[in-house]
Amino acid sequence: MTQLKKRHPALIVRDVIFAIFIRELKGRFGAFRLGIGWAIIDPVAFIFMMTVFRSITGSHSVQGIPFPVFFMLGYIPFNFFLKVQSQVTGAIRASQGLFGYRQVKPIDAILARTLLECLILLFVLALLFLVFLWVGVDVQVDNPLLLIASIFFLVTFGLGLGICFCILQSRFPESEKFIDIAMRPLFFISGVFFSLDEIPQQYRHYIDWNPIVHGTEMARAACYDSFSSAGGSIEYLAFWAVFFLFLGLALYRLEWKRIVAS
Repeated sequence: MTQLKKRHPALIVRDVIFAIFIRELKGRFGAFRLGIGWAIIDPVAFIFMMTVFRSITGSHSVQGIPFPVFFMLGYIPFNFFLKVQSQVTGAIRASQGLFGYRQVKPIDAILARTLLECLILLFVLALLFLVFLWVGVDVQVDNPLLLIASIFFLVTFGLGLGICFCILQSRFPESEKFIDIAMRPLFFISGVFFSLDEIPQQYRHYIDWNPIVHGTEMARAACYDSFSSAGGSIEYLAFWAVFFLFLGLALYRLEWKRIVAS
């Protein structure tokens, strides 16, 4: 008789995540001629347009940071949060048909989407740094560990919040509309276009409750010592990132069997 070799659970999880990763990659970029190039064109075009607009107003740098780099260090870190959050929020619905296979769990789809989004954004960030160096823009990374920590906690925050929203939508599908409305203002209040020092002191407390602002501030401070980040706190961002990650995982632990069975 043929004896079946039992595979280690960790190997099964690895292979499932990789398979979903390839499925997501083909699904997102396989239908376009430029493929993954669209992931690069989008931020490059947006940064170029904002740089032109800022140049018209006569401002070319912010606290010693050239504006294209200043905007990139707000826009890309913000997207680490937003893209992960939005992709994780829709992970269960997009992969619902796969849960009929015993090896596939909802968390596999969540991790595959998170991994894909992080790799794309890391590639875009590295490419933009190289492009700026090539065209002669002053690019620095004075504290690489702080930059890594800022991105890591923004990703963790997006992952945790995304899992919470994902579970919420599985229970109450109509909540999707309210989540979309609630997330839209974040682009304008998360330090993508400004630094905390540009906000008058009497209004700053309305902005610095937002953990994402602290992530963008710390990303800029990590790259340029000249950047004043007195209002930013990596500890504040880390607290909310870990809090929502544990909350999301706790909700997932309670709900995953119902999601698979539905």
